[in-house]
Amino acid sequence: MPLVNEGTGLRDLGKRGQRWLRGVWVIFRRDLLDILRDWRLVSPLALLLFIFPVLALLSAEAATRYMAQFGAQLVAERLLPFLALATGFLPLTVCLIIPLETFVGEKERRTLEPLLAAPVSDLQLYVGKGLAALIVPTVTSLLGVTLYLLILIARRALPPEPALVLSLYGILSLHAVVMVAGAIVISTQSHSVRGANLLASFIILPLSMLLVFESSLLFWGSYRMLMIILCILLAYAVLLVRMGVALFNREQLLSAEFDTLDLRGMARGFWRALRMGDPVWGPIRRSGGALATLALLGLMGFALGWSLTPGIGSLPAEAILERLGPGGQNLSRSLALPPTAWGIFIHNLRAVLANALLGALSLGLWVAFYPVGLMGLIGMLLRLLFTIDPSLGMAGILAVLPHGLVELPAVGLVFAGALRLSLTLLTPPHPRSLRDRLLLALADWLKLLGIAIPLLLLAAWIEVHVTPRLVLGWLAARLP
Repeated sequence: MPLVNEGTGLRDLGKRGQRWLRGVWVIFRRDLLDILRDWRLVSPLALLLFIFPVLALLSAEAATRYMAQFGAQLVAERLLPFLALATGFLPLTVCLIIPLETFVGEKERRTLEPLLAAPVSDLQLYVGKGLAALIVPTVTSLLGVTLYLLILIARRALPPEPALVLSLYGILSLHAVVMVAGAIVISTQSHSVRGANLLASFIILPLSMLLVFESSLLFWGSYRMLMIILCILLAYAVLLVRMGVALFNREQLLSAEFDTLDLRGMARGFWRALRMGDPVWGPIRRSGGALATLALLGLMGFALGWSLTPGIGSLPAEAILERLGPGGQNLSRSLALPPTAWGIFIHNLRAVLANALLGALSLGLWVAFYPVGLMGLIGMLLRLLFTIDPSLGMAGILAVLPHGLVELPAVGLVFAGALRLSLTLLTPPHPRSLRDRLLLALADWLKLLGIAIPLLLLAAWIEVHVTPRLVLGWLAARLP
């Protein structure tokens, strides 16, 4: 009997999945047909698809002939990936109007109300319209690059490297996903196509600068660094899709007409959030999940740094500094300077605030990666010192632990507040409005910063007046 019930449950689950996919397919087909029927959009895209690759190739040949006069043939050939990226990126910027109009455009044309009344869930509606808005820019971009490569092969009889081709396709595909996901978020939160188009510059400009950096990596053949950039882009694509799903609300799309900047209301809400609850344990308790996440990431970074330390422990100190490069030489010179507690405090506070701001602007990715890198560096240096001499390893622990017991929790509090503030945009709908949740997270971050400042000052005093004495006392007792 239980086997029958289990089989029936699996069949019901399969039927529900089919119904869910059928609803997504209906929305997807409807939007895709609307896009392809619009000849004012399809015609410029077709012209751009067939004309720009030829223009890019003619420009590449002109640059090659010009560089050949100075014996720089290799430099001209390395410019070809940049033109390929430009060939694929231009259709993405042109097609960005498609996801920008996904919701707000239909709202202005008054075709959104019947669609929102359809018997589909918010997730089905978002996924169906998102896929329809994604497929046209992505296919157009990849077709443009493919046409450019085919013409290049036909004219030069020189097949590109497989790693280069895969890199081009990967870069453009992830750029398309990030741009479309960001544009759909803008479309769901905007109340006019004009406002959505103005906000689109916050998508195009950063990704254009990133494209220049990626083209320089292709120019130098740095495929390993390029893979790191692609992984970061993939993470941002997932975060933006999650943000779009979390912020999508069909009732808000139908009811909201125009948003005014209520500064007085925001100030009152911020003041209520500042006065709410216990000023010390309340923010720490509400940021407990972010604190636990950062602590886990720090432990992972320390373990990675300890286990992946290169085997250079048998080398002399001069060779180690040379292997470490300019960073190790700057470190050795900075250790010779007599620090002050106030100078260390100002430096640490400035670094914490700058990294917290970057973390909030990067949707939490920066403050999530920062403890991995910091603790990984500490683990690598301690493993290196223990490899050279266990006494040096204990000296390294004494050089980090006394002030680190105070400094690391203070930094963790500030970063946890920044992580919670950035992740508020990714949380599901809540009885409180998004503005109230953001103001509460900002107020809690300021409270956590107020707790961290005295701790940073105490850590700086310990680092100047206690840590050197412990290290020198330990080394003096064990050196001959």
